[in-house]
Formats: sequence, C-alpha cells, structure tokens
Amino acid sequence: MTHDKDQQQDQLANTVGAMMGVGSWSYDPETEAVQWSSEISAIYGTKPDEPVTLELTLAPFPEDAKAALTTTMERAIAENRRYELILPFDVQGKRKWVRSVGCPECRDGENLQLFGTLEDVTETVLQQRQVERKAYHDPLTGLPNEHGMNRKLKHFIDEQQACDGQPKTQIVCVLELLIAPGTSPNEIDTIQRTFASAIRQRGGFAARFNDGRFMLIIEEPEGVDASEIVLHHITTLSRLRRADGIVMTMQIRCGWLRLDGNRTSTTDITDDLELTLRTARTHAGASVVSYSPALRENEKRRAKVAKQFQDALENGEVVPYYHPIICLDSGKLSGFEAFARWNHPTRGLIAPNLFMQVFDDSAICVRLSHVIMEKIANDMATWHRQGLHFGSVGINVTALDLQQDQFSQRTLALLEDRGLSPRHLMLEVGEAVMLQTPSPEVTDHINRLREAGVLIAIDDYGTHAASLQQLKNVPCDIMKIDRSFIGNMTVSPKDRSIVSALIQMSKDFGYSTVAQGIETREEAAQLAAMGCSRGQGFFYAKPAPAEAVSKTMVTVFDRTTLRQKIEAAPELAPSPSARDRARLISG
Repeated sequence: MTHDKDQQQDQLANTVGAMMGVGSWSYDPETEAVQWSSEISAIYGTKPDEPVTLELTLAPFPEDAKAALTTTMERAIAENRRYELILPFDVQGKRKWVRSVGCPECRDGENLQLFGTLEDVTETVLQQRQVERKAYHDPLTGLPNEHGMNRKLKHFIDEQQACDGQPKTQIVCVLELLIAPGTSPNEIDTIQRTFASAIRQRGGFAARFNDGRFMLIIEEPEGVDASEIVLHHITTLSRLRRADGIVMTMQIRCGWLRLDGNRTSTTDITDDLELTLRTARTHAGASVVSYSPALRENEKRRAKVAKQFQDALENGEVVPYYHPIICLDSGKLSGFEAFARWNHPTRGLIAPNLFMQVFDDSAICVRLSHVIMEKIANDMATWHRQGLHFGSVGINVTALDLQQDQFSQRTLALLEDRGLSPRHLMLEVGEAVMLQTPSPEVTDHINRLREAGVLIAIDDYGTHAASLQQLKNVPCDIMKIDRSFIGNMTVSPKDRSIVSALIQMSKDFGYSTVAQGIETREEAAQLAAMGCSRGQGFFYAKPAPAEAVSKTMVTVFDRTTLRQKIEAAPELAPSPSARDRARLISG
C-alpha cells in the first residue's frame, strides 16, 4: 500500500512537472550516474531513450557556468544543503537560461545522491533583463544611465577595497556638451547619440546622466600623466563625424578625478565630480577641471558667502543701482538698466565679482529677482509721484525666473499696485534664452507680459550664432547690442561692419536698438550715425543708487551738461580710461 502511494506521488510530481516544463534528475557522485526525465530531454533537445552521462549533462553550459555548477553540487553534497542556480545554457546554437535546483538525499548520516529539477527559464530571464535594461540604461543612447553608473562605481570601489596590493587607478570624467542655443530638439538628440557612440569607443565604461551629461571611466596607464589622457580624449571628442559624414565641432566642459581607493562610497565620487563640473562652469566656454582638496575649501567659502548674501537680501542690503540709457540723437534720458549691488553695512559696496558664485544656487537667484523687482517698482513709484520722467527701467531676468509659476501675473500685479504702467518696465532676457527652444512656461510668460505692455529686450545681442529665421520670430521690442562689439568699433572695420549690420537687421525686424558699453564720444557719434537709437556706458555715467540718479532725470547728456552733472553729483562720475578722461575734460 505504501509502495503504491509512493508511485502515485511520483506520478503526480511528474505530471505537475510536465505541465510546468520542469524536469527531474538524479546524480550519484559515487558512480557519476545521471538520470533525468523526458522534460529535461526536451530542454537538451535529445531523445528520451538516449543514454545520459555526466559529460552530456554538463556539455551545454559555458565553461564558467559549468565550473559554478559542479562546485555548487559538490558543496551541496558535502554540506547537506539545497542549492538553486540560474545559468546560461547553449543548445542547438541558441543561448538559453535554466534554473537548476538540487537537494542531497541523506541516509544514516551519509549523503548518497543528489536529486533535483531543471527548468527552462529563458523567457523569464529575458523579460527580467529587458526590465533591468530599461531601469539601468538610457533610452536615447543605449548607454548605462545614472543607476547603471552608480552600480559600476560601486563595483570599482568594492574591487579596490578587496585588492591586497595597490589597486588599479581609474580616471572618472563627467562631460557636459555645450550645444548652441537654437539647436532643434531632433538635432540635439542626433548630437547626443553621435557623442554616445564616440565615447563608447573610447574604451572603459561610458554612461549618460538623465540631464544629458556623460560619464567616462578609463583605467589610468602607468607612466602617463592623467591630465594628458583626459585632454587627449576631450580633444578627440570635440570633433565628431556624424553618420552622414558631416563633422560636428562642439565645446565640452569636463570635471574629472582619480579613483584610487581613497573614496568609499559612490556619493563621495559623484559629489566630488559635481564640484569639479560646477567649477568648470565658472569659466566661459569649454574647460577642464580636475578635483583637488582646494576645490572643496573654495566650496566652503562659497557656501559661507551664499549664506551672507541670503542674509543681506533679507536685511535690505542688496539694492538696485541704475545705469542711464540715453537717446543718442538728442542726449536725453530714455531710461535705466538696473543692476543688483550689495551695500554691506560695514564693508560698503562689495564688488559683484566677489559674490557672483552665489548665483549657482537657483533658490538665491529666484529670491534675488523677487527682492530687486520689488525695490525697482518702489523706486519707479516714487519717481512717478514726484513727476519725474524716467522712461522705462530694465531688469535682467533668467530662464529660471521665467519658469516660475505666476511670474507674469505677479510682475503685472506689482506694477498695478503701485500705479505704474507696464511700459515703465523692460525685461532683459539673454539672447541664449530667447533663441534656444524655450519651455512653454517661458513662452507663455513672455507673451503675456508683452501683450500687457511690458517691454521685452534681447540682452547681449550678437554674441550667439542665431539664424535669421530664429531672430525674425523672437517676441521682443528691443535689441541690446553686446559691449564686446562696441569697444573696438572705432578702430576695427570688421567690428564696425558687424554693429552696422546688427542695427540694420533690428530695424528691418521692427526692433529698436540699445548699444551697451559706450565709453567714448567717437563711439556714441558713430552709433548715432549708423541709426542706433539709444546707448549706455561709462561715457555717460556709472550705475548709481535711486536717490542719486533722480537728480538727473531731465538732464541732457551732452559734454557740457555732463560736466555740470558731475560737479553737482560727483557720485555719478563715469570711470573712463585716462585717454577718454582727457578727451572728456578738454573740449
């Protein structure tokens, strides 16, 4: 009766196994005899009556999988414990995956045989790999993503810590592509894919962050300076050939460090890399910065200055200074551009270059815009009540400002609450922000403000490679020509031609122009002759606080009245060069 029950249980187990595609097997370590069920024969692609040997059993497994399986089986028998492995399995030219489960039979304290099951889990493994690939790889380029990168960094850390001798040093680089404003989303994707293909061919390990940055990890060769290796890779990657043969020249910003066993977590590595890249961003254009402890000290100082600046914002120490914008044909005041200045209670006016680094903090930037915008509105309201004609006041706004919820509504309410017209305010938006593909929030805020009457100006006009197609569709009223073209205009025919072309183009598009950085009478005269309507610069005055500029609201800025203005308000005196100062005083 017991024998019949055992047979029924075996038959039931075989039936269930067949339904689930699971086969059973046994192995006798003494004789190396192997037996398996018909389900396993189907997995192996053999006939059910074909003789089974240990060699046949192990043959489909790759060498490393074969070694892992035999070692695990021996240990299971020796230690009388169950095992479970998922291993690659090559049969009939196809790669499969199987789950092998084994358990020893122990009789009178002695392990006699190993019994187990074998299951084809190829479909499950491939599905898991697909899910894992999505989780650990970037869909645009196919490179590992941030999660895949962290996993690789953890592997390097574990490898270095387990090393008895000197661990292999890895060079870890984070790369940021400087793609020209106005580049279409499709072209940006093409650039990113082309760069990913190129960086993959550098050897080592490559990954792409979610925000479009890349990482490259390469082993440091002996006897070669790491910085030379990094520069070589950056130089090569700066000129790439697309699939259609066109060479792409791009600028790359890079921060890098040596992974030599001193860092014990992925956070340590990524924090130091972020620090190097932030430092690289303080340089214009392409730059390469390596990690050093001095960077961390600079970061601490930056954090200290940032805290002091935040306190200064709340304490009313950050105030607007106003730079006059002059009608070039009449010399009359047209308006102002407002700049934020830190007026410290004990140190006095702090030079902007001493606290510019705090603007890496987006929260500080947004708070600064709120504070300065409100102070400007208050100053304009005071001038308006006094009957002073101040024209319009320009303030620089960033893409970050224009992405804030309710930015346009809050700005218009600020003006309305103080009895000001929207035409009293001019928002100056960097050319890069206007000409790149803006977010819907940026576009909506600009259009709403412009429709209400707020003036929109493109700042630093001419400093980016913009197409005419882009320029003609920009929603703005004023083009502010960058000072870099004005400085050499009187001595450089090429710069003069560029300025003339920019002025004419602005006219053709229906925009007025403001020239920035005027420092001499010759520059002002040439600009007026070219048809530039307005200008600003130290030739007229330097930026000054509200109470000082209110004295000159109705002043004509010609040479005579400028001398009178300076005598009446010396704090407004410009700071021209010695040559220009002599020219200013002499005639």
